[in-house]
Formats: sequence, structure tokens, C-alpha cells
Amino acid sequence: MDTATLINQSKMTYLSTLQLGLEPSIKKHFTKAFEDFTPLEDQAILKEQHRLISALNPQTPIIFRSNHASNALPLKGTLPKDKDRLLVELDHALSVGQSALVPKAFRGF
Repeated sequence: MDTATLINQSKMTYLSTLQLGLEPSIKKHFTKAFEDFTPLEDQAILKEQHRLISALNPQTPIIFRSNHASNALPLKGTLPKDKDRLLVELDHALSVGQSALVPKAFRGF
């Protein structure tokens, strides 16, 4: 995973992931501009986050946040210290399903 390799080789101090949500008024224009874009469902996004966090082994501590109002599952911690806990939280949400996630109506988009 190139993203994790880049992060592992850098000396960043902050990393955040954000779930994309498109307002109906912009969605048509966005999909026209980015024809190859395929939106992911919540479970697929959580799996991608799990893959990313699993592959992260930063040289120095990184504050990790994925707790924006748009995200299906709020996550926060410091890597690598909280890596195992973050993975457990993702595993739990993946096994429980939608009931573990912030309802779409409350996600700020």
C-alpha cells in the first residue's frame, strides 16, 4: 500500500481520514468531472481504514483523527500507541454493521 509506505517514511505529526459526502446540488457536477470515481459504502470504507492502519508503523508518533461529522465511525488516537485499539474498534464496527455507525442523517452531508 503506497499510502502507508509514504506515511511510514515521513515524519508527519498529524493524519486524518475523511469520508466524502456530496450534497445533491454538487453530486451531478462531481460525477461528471470524475467519471471514474466509484463511491464506497460504509463497510468498504471501514475495511480501507483497517488496511491503512494495519500497515502503519510510523517512525515518530502521529496523531490520528477520523472523527469529522461526515465519518461513519469516529476514531481517534496516536499511532503507533493506539494502533491495536483502533483496529479493534474497526473490527467491532465491521462485525456489528450499521448499528455501530453514526446514522447517515447525522453525518453533516
